[in-house]
Amino acid sequence: AKGSRWHNYALTFKDVRKSIRVEGAEKIFVDGKLRTEVPGGQLASSWVGLTNYTGYICYLVEGVGADVHLNSRSDCRGEKTVMANAAIWMPASAAVDADLAFTSIKPGAMVLRESPASCDLDQKLAEKQAAGVPLIVRTRGKYYRHDVRLDLLENTRQSPTGDSSSCVPMTFLNERSCKVASLSPDGTVMAAGLKAEVYTMEKAGYISEAFAGRLLAEVVDPVLNHSSSYNTWPGFPPLRGLHAVRWTGALLIKQAGAYDFWIESDDGSRLTLDGRLLVTNDGTHGMRERHGNLTLAAGAHTVAIEYFQGGGAYGMRFWWNGPDSAGVKAIVPSSALSTTKPSWRGCLLACGSPGEVANEPAFGHQLPMWTSGDRDARDVDYDNRYFDRMSSELAKSTVWTEKALEARGQLRQRMAWALSQIFVVSTQGIGDNHLSEIWLAYFDIFVRNAFGNFRDVLREVTYSPLMGRYLTHTGSSSYRYNKRFPNENYAREVMQLFTIGLDKLNPDGSVMRDAQGSDIPTYDNKQILDFARVFTGFQEQPPRANVEYRGSSNLIDPMRMDVARHDVYPKPDLDGNYIGDGHPLCADTAVAGAFLAKGARYSFHGTHGPAGALELRPGSELFAELCAAEDPSQCKFRAVLELPRALRCAGRECEAGAV
Repeated sequence: AKGSRWHNYALTFKDVRKSIRVEGAEKIFVDGKLRTEVPGGQLASSWVGLTNYTGYICYLVEGVGADVHLNSRSDCRGEKTVMANAAIWMPASAAVDADLAFTSIKPGAMVLRESPASCDLDQKLAEKQAAGVPLIVRTRGKYYRHDVRLDLLENTRQSPTGDSSSCVPMTFLNERSCKVASLSPDGTVMAAGLKAEVYTMEKAGYISEAFAGRLLAEVVDPVLNHSSSYNTWPGFPPLRGLHAVRWTGALLIKQAGAYDFWIESDDGSRLTLDGRLLVTNDGTHGMRERHGNLTLAAGAHTVAIEYFQGGGAYGMRFWWNGPDSAGVKAIVPSSALSTTKPSWRGCLLACGSPGEVANEPAFGHQLPMWTSGDRDARDVDYDNRYFDRMSSELAKSTVWTEKALEARGQLRQRMAWALSQIFVVSTQGIGDNHLSEIWLAYFDIFVRNAFGNFRDVLREVTYSPLMGRYLTHTGSSSYRYNKRFPNENYAREVMQLFTIGLDKLNPDGSVMRDAQGSDIPTYDNKQILDFARVFTGFQEQPPRANVEYRGSSNLIDPMRMDVARHDVYPKPDLDGNYIGDGHPLCADTAVAGAFLAKGARYSFHGTHGPAGALELRPGSELFAELCAAEDPSQCKFRAVLELPRALRCAGRECEAGAV
């Protein structure tokens, strides 16, 4: 594919400390796998003189002809053998001929400028990977080996990707540009397996019992055989944090008779057959099995399996024993399951993230980026002279310094720097000094809003998960929720440091004083307590891909509001008024037709909702606004809609109150 990386030298930095074997004078093996063959003849490689050698790679420089240090000892002590890094060479039968156009990154390493029109390299790569051998191509007389690299997707607010690995939550930052996937029916196309609806959840529980989750993806799961682990299940989006899955479809019975069924899960699960709850495996627990039995006639039987994950590892298995399994307990095979294919792919709701751009392979690998929690798994083989001196801790400051010195908008950069000195977060209070993206994403708040208004800055900072951790309002809850008083830290600092300061000021900036000549404070402890109730209910978003790895945490996307944790009681301001004075109460808007008034706001929540939801029909003015297409079968549903005018009701809409 365009942007894929290739090199023509046999040995890379990743080979250091690995074993190497030269078979005869013809083949070089690294860690037991063939790396290249050695050409003989009049222009023979220098490696032909290293016959039947076995040892270890101790040091090398990438590039054809560059130094490679070998040693017979794994600790690389003692006498070494110095060779030249060989050029890749293979017999014609072992390489794929292709006319490829490359852009050079450094000598011997390049990226593909354009995908070839007549050569299916992706298929060839899959075949080679299945066989456990590298993909080697020959183009214009030279041999190149494919070098697998990280691929970050373009996922900005202007161009959300919709890829299931990069489903960004809808927030106040991106809601106007989110795109709902096409939901046209596809009920005629069947697939072996069960349809799995994958949700992220605000709290542990089944999808059917909590209308508080966010649909990540719909996939066809051929077989429910997922052992307990922290690894994402095949075909599923990344499963991190609290999540839930609902499998639906049909169980195909060929031979009638008595059947036993088991569901084994970590954490809770339950099985429903033909509308009957057959097996319950509720609660949070390790991998645990529960059983039920039923006599079934031949034919198709509706099946639904619900599952939720409450923390830690996750797993799910579906077993049976009966005539169709030859009387043996076994995982229910895909041939016994049937479902309709999902009518959409990727994210049901595709939302972008500010500044989340794709990586540019032609720029090479210049700075560290964590893709897992394993420090040893980092790719520190940079395409620059600092490959042995650029620590993870220096990456963020390197990026900032480059932008501060070289960016076109110097005034914007200076303003952003000034704002960052007011709204301070620090590795000394949070840690994570080795990461880059979370800190740069936070600084980008000030770059974006440098010439904007202060309210937008304050809102983004308040919702920032970094600030939530630094000033500890993440997870702060109302007293009613857990009998604990809300955290006061952010409420105090948002007044003292971020906005009004300690003392009231006159229009000329001088401090206001009372009759006794004392400074008049802007707030007191009672007002801190009241404001602390405002900043309750903030929770971090579930983790996702396409960003730098930070375990089970998401410190990039704005936090969400957990309504159950938020303090719902009136909150006074500094002047004796109450927040919301002058606005209508929710109870005052729950009258017939209020949802059709100009300015009524609708937001997309998924393909499933609570019982009793108002069903709209084609011909309704509200349906037409939400559909945004002349043909009702080709609707382009919007993520967020505010009615531009008052609408007339139709059918049941005329009798509805709150919807």
